[in-house]
Amino acid sequence: DDEAFVVALCRLLTAFGIATESFSSAEEFLASIPANRFSCLVLDVHLPGLSGLELLNCLDRENVRVPVILMTADTSGLAGNRGSRLPVLGCLQKPLEGTVLVNLLRQVLRGEDPPLRTPEPAFPVSLHP
Repeated sequence: DDEAFVVALCRLLTAFGIATESFSSAEEFLASIPANRFSCLVLDVHLPGLSGLELLNCLDRENVRVPVILMTADTSGLAGNRGSRLPVLGCLQKPLEGTVLVNLLRQVLRGEDPPLRTPEPAFPVSLHP
């Protein structure tokens, strides 16, 4: 995805009191992870370099357990790509309704089981409690 989308998404979430940290690539995210640092990962399927689904597999191999919300404009190719054991809470199709994402994240951060569980995923945006 593009940087403008990431900036806008971070601003939206911050306006609703959700702390964010964004990364320019999956590789940059992987280089920064101490285990269990993030409460949730908002992740696009299509990233430069490693894809969002490849990132999920890397996190799984490293035993990093964090809930994931996937986003994508193109849902083709998602079926049958659920090899990760990470808790994928759902996949939001872009353009997305900001309040849907905000409400879903609020549920995750409160420890509630979100009602959204769908197939699988712009730059990763990780969320802190």
